[in-house]
Order: sequence, then C-alpha cells, then structure tokens
Amino acid sequence: MEVIEKLTNKVIYELSQQPENKTPEIIRRLIAYEAQNPLTPVELSSDDIEEIAKEVEHKFGLTMEEGILIVDDENFEPWLPDKKSHESFEPYFWSRYEKLLLQRGFAPPVVSSIDNVTDKVVGRLEDPDKKGHWYRRGMVVGYVQSGKTANFIGVINKASDVGYKLIIILAGMQESLRSQTQERVDEGYIGQDSGKKKNVSSSETLIGVGHFDSKRRPVTFTDIHNDFKSTDTFQVQEYNNATVLVVKKNTSVLAKLRDWLKKNNSNMNGNISSLPLLMIDDEADHASVNTNDADKDPTRINERIREILHLFDRKCYLAYTATPFANIFIDPNTTDEMLGDELFPRDFIVSLDPPSNYVGSEKIFGSDSDGIDIVRDIGDIEDIIPLKHQKIQTISELPKSLKNAVYSHIVSKAIRLLRGQENKHHSMLIHVSRYKDVQKEVYNCIVQMRQDIEKGVRYSYKLDTKDALKNVYMKNLFDIWNIDFKEAYSEWNNVQEKLLEAAASMQVMVINGDSGDNLDYQGYKNGLNVIAVGGDKLSRGLTLEGLATSYFYRNTSMYDTLMQMGRWFGYRDGYADLCRVYLTPMTENYFSHISNATEELRNELKEMFAHNLTPKEFGLKVRTHPGSLLITARNKMRSAQTLTIRLDLNGKLVESYALDVTEPNRKNNWKLLEKLIANMEVMYRYNEQKNYEWNDVPQEKIADFIKQFSNHPASQMTASKPILNYLRQTSSLYPYWDIVLVNIENSREIDVSGIPVSVQKRSCPTQKNSSYIEISKRRRVGNNRTERAGMGKTEIEKALKRYGKDDISVDIPGLFLRMERSKPLLMLHVVDAYKDIKDEKTLLEQGLFAYGISFPKSSVYIEPVEFAVNTVYAMNNVEEDEDEE
Repeated sequence: MEVIEKLTNKVIYELSQQPENKTPEIIRRLIAYEAQNPLTPVELSSDDIEEIAKEVEHKFGLTMEEGILIVDDENFEPWLPDKKSHESFEPYFWSRYEKLLLQRGFAPPVVSSIDNVTDKVVGRLEDPDKKGHWYRRGMVVGYVQSGKTANFIGVINKASDVGYKLIIILAGMQESLRSQTQERVDEGYIGQDSGKKKNVSSSETLIGVGHFDSKRRPVTFTDIHNDFKSTDTFQVQEYNNATVLVVKKNTSVLAKLRDWLKKNNSNMNGNISSLPLLMIDDEADHASVNTNDADKDPTRINERIREILHLFDRKCYLAYTATPFANIFIDPNTTDEMLGDELFPRDFIVSLDPPSNYVGSEKIFGSDSDGIDIVRDIGDIEDIIPLKHQKIQTISELPKSLKNAVYSHIVSKAIRLLRGQENKHHSMLIHVSRYKDVQKEVYNCIVQMRQDIEKGVRYSYKLDTKDALKNVYMKNLFDIWNIDFKEAYSEWNNVQEKLLEAAASMQVMVINGDSGDNLDYQGYKNGLNVIAVGGDKLSRGLTLEGLATSYFYRNTSMYDTLMQMGRWFGYRDGYADLCRVYLTPMTENYFSHISNATEELRNELKEMFAHNLTPKEFGLKVRTHPGSLLITARNKMRSAQTLTIRLDLNGKLVESYALDVTEPNRKNNWKLLEKLIANMEVMYRYNEQKNYEWNDVPQEKIADFIKQFSNHPASQMTASKPILNYLRQTSSLYPYWDIVLVNIENSREIDVSGIPVSVQKRSCPTQKNSSYIEISKRRRVGNNRTERAGMGKTEIEKALKRYGKDDISVDIPGLFLRMERSKPLLMLHVVDAYKDIKDEKTLLEQGLFAYGISFPKSSVYIEPVEFAVNTVYAMNNVEEDEDEE
C-alpha cells in the first residue's frame, strides 16, 4: 500500500504542475503512465486505477479558505510585493517546501491557500532590510490539530527567502513536543535529519526538502535529541543563510539562549542591531502569557521571552495558537521599562480556516448539519476512578465503558484493514488522570486485557461465526460491531477474519515523564497500532497519528486546556466514521459550549475584518460558561473584566453610538427607518417634547427591526444577537413597546416617510476608521428627556419621588425613569455629526440614523449570559451612570 500511496501523491504532484483541466480521462491516463515508470513499476488492476483516481479527484476537490486578516496599518508600509518582484529575489526555500507538501499528498488547492495565507502573514512582518528600530507583534489563530505547524513552517521558509537571519521557535514546554517540532522543521525547512548529522556523511542525512535541493542549508544548534546548548563562538550575522533554533519554553534554556545571544552577537551597548529576528511562539497561550498581577514582576518564562526580544533592535514576535483566550486578555497597555511591551498582538491577527476535510469541534459537538456521530457516553467510571482522586488511587478493574472503547479500537482497525489502510497508523488515547501512578495502574490493566483479547481471538477467529462467538472476547467484539459499526461495514465474517491482525499488532504504551515508551511513528514503516495511556504529556501540541479512539475523563474546567486536550480533532480521511470519542455527559456539554464560544470568537474576528478594525480598537469578547467552566486560568485573565452585559438588560439603556457609514449598510438602515415608520398600524402623537410617539407597538415589529439593522461591531451594546435573545426571553413580559422619533425644533428638516423631522446635531470625536463614526465623546445619542416618552404622569411622578424631587420640570436621570416605566421604549434618532458643533464647516456626516432602547426595571429575574472582555472592551464599555455625565 505504501507503493500505491507514493504513486497517488506523484500523480497529484504532476497534475498540480499542469495548467489544463484535471478531467477524469487525464487523471486516469496519468495514473497508468506513472505506473509504467521503468524505475518504479507498479502493477495495477482497473479497480486499482479507479480507486487511485477517486482519491486524486477527492484531493483536488478539497478546499481551504484563506482566512481573515485584522491589522493596524498605522505607520506600516507594505513591502513584500515589491521585494518579490525584484529581479534578484528567489523563493528558494518556499519552492522546496511547496514541492514537499504536494509530494506528501496535500491537496493542490490547499497548498495554494497555504501559499496565499503565508504571504499575508509574512507581508505583515517587517521588511528585514529596513533600517533602524522596529518591533512587530502578531498572532495566527488556527484550529486544534488543523495544520498550524505546516503554516508556520511555510512562514519560516518565506521569511528566509526575504532575508530573516535568525528564527527562534518556542515549541511548547514538553521535550516530546519540542522534538516533534524539530523533526518537522528538519523535514520542511532545513532538509537534514538533525539526529544524524554528526554521525554520518552529509548525503545520508538528507530528508524532506533536502531531497529537492540541498545547496543552501540553514544552521541549527538544536536537534531532535537536544535542546539549545551554548555555542560559544558562533556569530549568526556572519553566516549567509538563516539560523533556526527550536527551543522549549523553559527558563534555564531561554536564559542560556539570552546569554549566548548577548555574548556573541551584540554590540558594545549590549544590543543586536544588524540582525533581524523572527520569533515564532507555538502554543502561545501556554506559559508565554504573563500571569502575575500588573504591580508584580512578570512570570519567569514571559520575562525570558521579553528579555530575548529586548536584545534586538529589529524583531518580530509571531504567536500561534488554536485557543487564543489567554492571549486576548493580555493588557495591550502594559509596558515594562526594561522588557518593553507585553506580547499583545497589537499589529495584526490572522484567523486561519481549515481545509474542508478537517474534523473539528463544530462537526463533533456543534450544530453542524454535516456533523458526525462519534461521541459515546462514559457513565460507569466514577465508582472505579473518582473524578477527583489522589495519586495513590488504586484500580482493580476497568470500567465497562473503557473495555468497550478498547474493543471499539480493535474493530475499527479491522475495518480499516478491509478498506485497504493496512500500513496506516492507528492510535487510541486513554486520558483519565494527571497522576503518573494512576496512569501506570490503568496501563497494567490495559496490557492484561490486550493479552486476553489476543489469546481469545487467536483461537477463535478462523471458526465459523456460531462457534467463534462462544469465546467471550469474540462475543464482546461482535457486540461492539453490531451496535456501533454495522453501518460502516456490514459483513461480520470479513471483520472476524481481520481481528487477529488488528489485535495482535496492537501495542500498549504509557506516555509520561517516567516512561521509556515513545510514540515514534517514524520508526514504524508499516504503521503503528497503539493504545497510548497518559496525561498532560498527551494533551497539548503532540500529534497522535491515526487517532481513531479517545477515552477522556478529566475534570479541568478551562476552555483552552480542555480544547487542547481534545487530540481527536484533525484529519481522518477514510476513517472519520470509525472514530469514537468517549466522554462523560458533563464533559461533552463543556465541549459543546466551548465549540459555540470559539465560533463566536472567530465570528468576532470576521466582524473586525469586515469593518477594518484593528486589534486595539475592537475589544474581543468570549462567552463565559453559566456554570463553572472558565475561559482560561484566572491568573491569565488578570487584566480582563467579566461583565454581565446585554442579555441582562433589566433597567438598562443601550444606544448605537458607533454608526456604520459604509454605503450599503447606511442605505439599509435608512430604508429600515422609513419602512418602520410607514408600516405603523397606529397614529403617532406629539408628546411634550414635540417628538413623534407611537404607543403599544407589538414586540414582533421591534424584533424585526433589530434583526435587520446593520449594527457596526464597534457599537457593542447594540449587537443584534444578545438583544434578540433578551427580547425572546421577555416576549411575554413586554408584548407591547413604545416608539419615539426624536424631533429637535429650530434645526434642519428631513423627510422620513412623509413626516418632517428636525435633525439633531452632535459633536463627534475625530473619526478613527472610515467604516464608522462615534456619536459624541460621551457615546450618548439621546438624552434623559427623550426617555420620558411612553410614560404616564403617575409613572413620571414616581420617578421624581425616587429621585428625591417633586417638580415635574426637573430633568430626571434615565436610571430612575427606567425603574418606573412599564414598557420598553425604542428611540429613533436622525443626526448630523460635526467635529465642532458650533462650526458648520466642520460637518463630518449628514443624516445618520441611530437608535436606543430604554428597558424597564423589572422584578422578574432573567438569566443573564456573561461575556468576559479584555481591557480594550472594558475601557470602551464599562458602564458608568450615563446620567451622571
């Protein structure tokens, strides 16, 4: 099968180099031609050719969106297109890597997307030839197990092509993860096996991209066996090609690296001025974020990272993560005189989209109609392994759910064999405890169970079904197939014949710091069939190849930790329907919630992109779980403020103070205003403030209005989704609303559906962004008088009494009005915006439409949905009493 796979990848590569259409006839003709290659002939039947053709067509049918880019363009000059168009430019490193991706079976459309998105990332770094001091900080947000490593290896290849001389990759905290990253860097960038280079001739060390061209080779002082050790005399700037270092986030390692850089590469002032640095921080939400309070020294790893960055006059820090919850809570205004700015991604954020064959949280736990049914409940483990247990916990037997998971793993392997996936890796993850002693106990039980199953299968699998099922282990395997896999493969007799191969090839390993076991997939050319028992070492960054079965029983309640423990996300071509994930109902519920929260965050990023907002302008928010689930560790959220906002709108005022001025959205909102007024079923009346007022308007009209209004994301408090959720919850409480169209006397008039409306004037701050404008420095659109609309004399008198006044002409703060009003009030405003309201020449925008809602204060409790927000959002939206301003 390895020969067939190589032939398939060769055909994909050759087709990717041809501009003509990949018709079925061309594909099949090329397969037959490549099979007759005299150097590597392959004997193929017509069925073989058809199977290969289907796989090739599938690969070319895969798609991958290029993601979105949120940037701060202030003081940034694009440079990459000019550099690439220069006659002397050669994409040497990228060309090798592109060939490797295609050779490894990456779909050509996916490789094309990787090419484009890595151009976006590199283009947002700084030109390494630019003189003077510069410091760029960005973040790339991917998906768990989605190919972030492939992306950042693409970035470092292109960074070398444009002239970056030193690349430091921070590769997690576990040596296993660092070694795995080094291995991929060796293959995809250096082209040399770092574990062999000291022992054999140079030609024997060539791997990956080195097989295409090895005349230019980056230097590295780390290898798959060894982290960074001081190299006394080497000066990076003296070497023509780049130097790359793959290091752990370990305080002593980072200190050695800092000291070496300062000793050998700095000038008399202790700075490194002539050497452009690219630092890539993989799993950037883990250990890199400063978790100490602002008035204390930074955490050690954060401090070491910033010390290294501080040495360089020209540097870029690029964070990679699939769970950016911790990173967005970094305070962007935190600085340190010695260490420089915090690691907040102030300059750009790139949100990657995965290829169409990616199996992520949305397909497993979300509401995706194309989702897959692979989650199975754990309901019998608590008595054997309590959720909260000590390291002395003993295990005398395995819970039935775990035994079923093992049987499931064997059956799925048998079916994969029947599908022609003989030489594919096949892995199972068992993660039930963070304690190594408990992991060892589980391991011992699994080893015994594996041995018993193999014996039972060996003596029964050749018997007819009736006799074979007299063996208890064969019966258990049959039951799992019958209940859970019959739809995937309907012929039990065929499955039974493959059970010995599936069970006997299965190894059991314990993967933790005390174990000598190692998931060395590269060493198993015919595929590794393994059950890996472990804990945190399996939970972040480490890839389990061919992961088919997961048994997960942990009590962490943090978004980022839980998502990173989900090693089952990724690519499962040809066996996604055979995968099984065993979880407790509580954990499944957590994952479902996290899936929704993560999608919300990505949608926020898309909103930022659509409105040209910068990372600092727009405060990101992440929905917090109504129970005990945390977004991230509390100390990583030290700068965040968790506010109960929007869905609990009891007695609150919300206004669309940031108005979208792009032509389509502005036109949509104006038509919406005219439609709302034209379709009123009751006649307006003039109220005491000479405003137009409609009473007892059905709530459904208000909901339709909110749903259709094009709200700019900078106007957080009028985001449609939370308001609509609140309206649904209060539909029986407030079936009717009041509406007021504000009319200011002695001002410019404008026609709104046949009604003459005098326009309000508002002084506005300097427009920060071409897509929106903020109404007034106070972010207030209306006034307290407007909020009286819809209230009767008795209600206003009660509000006066609460306020401690008895003169009805007194301006009552809106807070007290909302305590007494019985119906919500929708306030409609037509506004002219001026830089200086006293100077007509400073007109910024004319005829803007804004709205506000005054919600009554009710004694009825409505369950709020909380949002955790970073400091940017907090500064923009922390509620002060608007009536006190």
